[in-house]
Amino acid sequence: MNFVSEQFSQLPDRQAPGFTALPARVDQSAAFLGAMSNAKRLEILCILHGGEMNVGRLAECVHLSQSALSQHLSKLRAREIVTTRRDGQTIYYRLHSDLAKELLELLDQRCSAL
Repeated sequence: MNFVSEQFSQLPDRQAPGFTALPARVDQSAAFLGAMSNAKRLEILCILHGGEMNVGRLAECVHLSQSALSQHLSKLRAREIVTTRRDGQTIYYRLHSDLAKELLELLDQRCSAL
């Protein structure tokens, strides 16, 4: 148990009703959000929200070398935010996580408030 989880477990019943899942999973939640929090990775996810794309085209869209893009995609794959499909030698990426899709849509709706 980490420090934050310990602190949540010691809270009296003043915690908001129904707000129980996040306190138990703060580490996993932070890691998931951390994978999405880089500006280039967020740009990649916005593009993939529109549908799958091959690595070469995706690199062109985000103005990254394929090796730099690969580093970002590996972090997103590690958190199962994106997934791949191979067609011969071409690799296609697409959004995999429903939670990531929902967060992107929420950010899109609320971005004017930032």
